[in-house]
Amino acid sequence: MPYLVTGDRFFADEMAYWANFCLIGSFSSDDNRKGAQGLLIGNEVRGIGWGLRNLGDAAAYLPDASPMKAYLASKVVNNLAYFDQYATSFYSGRLETLFPRRRPEDGKPPYDKFMWISLWEQSYVAWAIDRVMQHGQVTPAHNFASAGAFSPASRRSMDFDIPVT
Repeated sequence: MPYLVTGDRFFADEMAYWANFCLIGSFSSDDNRKGAQGLLIGNEVRGIGWGLRNLGDAAAYLPDASPMKAYLASKVVNNLAYFDQYATSFYSGRLETLFPRRRPEDGKPPYDKFMWISLWEQSYVAWAIDRVMQHGQVTPAHNFASAGAFSPASRRSMDFDIPVT
């Protein structure tokens, strides 16, 4: 927000710094980040939402001449495509939750036989995805509005008798 209000380069650099920090600080291993794809999936659930918001805002608001703009935009598109694929292919039972086994309670007796989720964290990821997609076309090559866009025809009905429309 400070960069949008002032246009000061310091704030643009800060915005790019924090976006890049989300990439390099997300439990750094190639298995989590999938190498150059820059996925946020290795992070805790709220960290995925926070990181995606920072990446998307920086890619949308940085000046067009910034070398970081296209770099960050490509990471956002990669994450949106991954989340779309994950949401349509991951099956966790009738509750259809995402990101299981991410809570501190997981694996601790007597709770290890249950699945723990945090709805506020999952809601934050959903909000971040929606926010980022609202930025739309951020570079000539990167359109967040259609990146990883969920196709209703690809929805599985899982255990429910839900008609696909």
